[in-house]
Formats: sequence, structure tokens, C-alpha cells
Amino acid sequence: MRIKELRLQNFKRFTDLQIKNIPAEAKLVLLIGANGSGKSSVFDAFEWYMTDVQSRDKSGNLLKNEHYYKKNKSEPVYAIIHDYDFKLGLAKQVPDIHNHEARPDSKLSRQFFFGRPSMRIVPRLVNDAYNEKAIEDNSDGPEHFIDFDTRFQSDVKKFTWDVNKALRDPLFSGNTTIDLRKIAQQFINPINESLSRIFGKELTLSIRIANYQEAGNAPNEPPQLVFSKGSSLINYDLLSHGEKQVIVILLNFVVRSQHFQDTIYYIDEMDVHLNTTLQYALLKEITEYWIPENCQLWTASHSLGFIEYAKDTDHSVIIDFDNLDFDETQVLEPVEKHLNEIFEVAIPRASISKILGNRKIVLCENKNYELYSLMGLDNFVFTDVQNSNSVFLKIKRDKSILGLRDRDYLTDIEIQRLKDTFTNYKILKYYCFENYLYHPQNLMYLNLIGFDKDVYENDIRAIKNKNYHAIVVKISESRKSYEEFRDGGIKTDSLVSAISESLESDDFETFYTFFSFKDYCGELINKYKIDKKEVKEKLVQTDWFKNHLTSILS
Repeated sequence: MRIKELRLQNFKRFTDLQIKNIPAEAKLVLLIGANGSGKSSVFDAFEWYMTDVQSRDKSGNLLKNEHYYKKNKSEPVYAIIHDYDFKLGLAKQVPDIHNHEARPDSKLSRQFFFGRPSMRIVPRLVNDAYNEKAIEDNSDGPEHFIDFDTRFQSDVKKFTWDVNKALRDPLFSGNTTIDLRKIAQQFINPINESLSRIFGKELTLSIRIANYQEAGNAPNEPPQLVFSKGSSLINYDLLSHGEKQVIVILLNFVVRSQHFQDTIYYIDEMDVHLNTTLQYALLKEITEYWIPENCQLWTASHSLGFIEYAKDTDHSVIIDFDNLDFDETQVLEPVEKHLNEIFEVAIPRASISKILGNRKIVLCENKNYELYSLMGLDNFVFTDVQNSNSVFLKIKRDKSILGLRDRDYLTDIEIQRLKDTFTNYKILKYYCFENYLYHPQNLMYLNLIGFDKDVYENDIRAIKNKNYHAIVVKISESRKSYEEFRDGGIKTDSLVSAISESLESDDFETFYTFFSFKDYCGELINKYKIDKKEVKEKLVQTDWFKNHLTSILS
């Protein structure tokens, strides 16, 4: 089972949150964002979503505190999750948590969700009782997702019991031959192989299960797990927090995952106490070796290793919760993973600026930074964000960085006022990056066979005139999306008219300022065969191009 979308209203910190368009092939959904950005609240929703089958008494009353989940205590809470197998969805629409009649009898299985909160590291093992049925349906977890999770105690007790049972059963059945290799392959080897892939095969760094002991009858005789590390034998109680983190998660899968083969797994902050390399290795291990193929893993992090793994793999998506106002409606979709912007939550740009010294960071739209970087401007480091709105919001918040955006349909008056207010905001003179790249003056540097500057300009002019009315219709609508105008902007009908008049002109430099070369000149690019990577790389290194960009950035 894999989720494709969800919606939460009046839930925890969300007024109205929608997460949409998660592809069916996404085996991993990584939520990124700063501390307190709302990531773990999604996992609270998974917990709450299952209250019908987990937490009602015989009278149908909720055993969990329903008000814990409400943002506005006087308003109803709503949660709906759609999966690709149609096993969730409409049966769980919850218009009013108090109206039990509005909540149809759910056929949801307890095996549809399997969660572990961040507070799960057991510092030392004790001799606690465990319930076999609770392990099978995972109902022995904490009441809320912020509570301490002690299920590892049951996992260890169950694990050591199962190993000893496998050793005892042949003897009690009269079979004096015990296949130790088979028992190791079933219980011990899967963990040790995982530990080797996560920590590496270097004996002095990696750990392996070396011994175990089943719990005794007395309270002071807890189960034991002993690990080898180099020439040392280390009891579980004495492992580091990072090592315990890995052991707790792995043993949880060994003991319980057989019961959860059609499931949404969600594990909060698996990266705690792990360095970047181990973060990457752990997420890779869990996603690729322990999550069943038809299942999906949701996890939350702001760690570099997790983001790197999610970026590197096709079966993962990233949902960015950073810098969002959840008092307003928010619709989130998977981010474009090629953008370096996704690393900002792990490596603040302010920190990067300190490392770079006098070099200025320049935020660019989408992948334009790759070509800007080829200009060889020693004082600038170019990197990407998703779009022009992202550029503006980030330079508005951080005056130490520069933002470089396409002009689009901004007038000279608006550009000047923006530059006066935000001195670190740089705006192209022409409509977009491509207008510079394929400007007739810039193409002159290529010495293209058969290229005639006047003919080329006339071709662009003819394309502009052909599409003039379609372009003008789009101007007002396009300007509505500009983040700059949300702060008491200066857009007026008269300015829109000025843009239209400029486009109507046949003077090349006048109309070219507001004409989108990238949207309308695809055939022209093909005609001159100038869209190849090697051609673009030459065009950003011409004196004409570098002089124009240096002038804008200064």
C-alpha cells in the first residue's frame, strides 16, 4: 500500500494541509524542514487515523484524548488519506470527531500503519513482560506520538525467546540434530549483514551480535544482547546512542515486519545521533532491505545524509515543510530534487557564506545556476532555488545573499523600487535568462555559418507579432503570482498597459525586454541548432554575456 495524497484540517498545527501527487513508485517519502515546522504532526495524523480500530471502548468512545489533536478546540477535525490500492480513502472522512454516526464502521486493518516515534531509544534492558498479540498488531506502542516508546524491550524479549525456541524445538521433538546455520540465517545473520552495510566492514568500527541471553524468571534477569566490536564484547546497555538507534530500529523490523506486509511505515527522526555517512547508509538500508516492496516508508529529517539519499534515488520523493505558515491553507507536492535548495535546511546559507569568505552567494531560478557558474566570476557562487518567488522570499529574509531573477513582466518603475528596498535583489533587464543567451549580439560571437543578425531579429519580430494578442492576455494573470506584490506592491493597470505598448513596438530592444524567448522561439532555436549543451556553455562565456551579467550583479 502506498499513499498518493492526504488532507488534514484543524489538526495539530495545520489549518488546512494537503499533500498531493505522490507518485505510485515512491517507496520513500521524506519530509524535510526545520525543527517545529510540522513534520511529525503528519505522523500524529497516521496514529489518529487508526483510532477507530485501536482506541475505542465497547461503547464506541475514544480512549485517546481527542482534544490533543485539535488546533481549534471548538471546530471539527478532518483527516482523509488516499492510497493507490483504495484501502483507505472515503471510509475515513471525519467531519466531526464527536459525531460517531458520521464515522462509518471502518474496515481498516491495524496492519495498514506501522509507526515509531523519535523517543524510542531504550538506555538499558529490563525484564518487562510482553504480549504476543500486541506485537502482532503493534498495539503496544505509546498513547501519543510524543510519548516514550519502550517496544524495544518486547522486541528483545521476543527475539531471544524465538532463537531459543528454534534451538529447543528439535530436542523436544526427538530430533537430536540442530541446524545452527539455518537458525543463524533466520535470526542472527539478517541483523549482522545490515550492521555491516550501515557501519561498514571495518572490524574496529562495525558491530555484530556476538551473543544473547534470554530473560530469566527473576525481575533482575533481563534479556541480554552482546555485540562484538574489534576485539571487544559490548553489552547493549554500553553501546553509544547512535549504535542503539540502529539496533532499536533493525530489531523492530526483525521481530514485527512479518505482520506488516501491506503497510505504511512511518519512523520519526531515524538520523538522531548519526553522522552524515551513517545517516545515508541507514536510510538506504531500511528503504531497500527492510520495507516490503509494496509498502511505503515515511520519515522526517533535516539531516544532510537523508536528503542526499532521497535526492540520489528514483524511488523517493521529498516534501518541504520549511518556512510555511500553517495558519493558512498549504498545498504541498514533491519538490524538484535537482534543486540545491533542498539542502538549505541541513546546511544554512549563512554557514556556507562564512566558509566562502568574500564570495557572494547568488540564488538563481531553477537550473540556470549551472550555466551562470561557467562565466568564471570569481566573486560569486551561483546556486538554485525553485522559482522567482523563492528567490525573493529568501533574499528578503537574508541580506547576506544575492537573488537573481528573470524580469518577467516587471516594469522599470517596479524594478527600481524593489532595488531601492532590497539592495541584494538583482533583476534581469530582459524577460528571462534565454533572452540573454540567444540575444543576436551574443550569437555573433559563435560565428555561425549562414547567421545573419538582421534576419534573425526579423524572425523574432515576426514570432512576437504572431503571438502578440496571446501574450498580452497573459500579462495581468502572470503578475498576480509575483510574491513581491504581496507586500503592498505597486502594480497598476497603467503599468500593464505600458508593457503591452512595449510589446506592440517593432523596435527590437523595446519589445525584446518583455518578450519571452524561451516560450515562443523553440522552432527558431532548432533552426539555428543552438540549444545544444556545448553551444550554451560557449554563449555564457562571451564578453557580451559576462559584461551584462556583471553589470546587473554589481
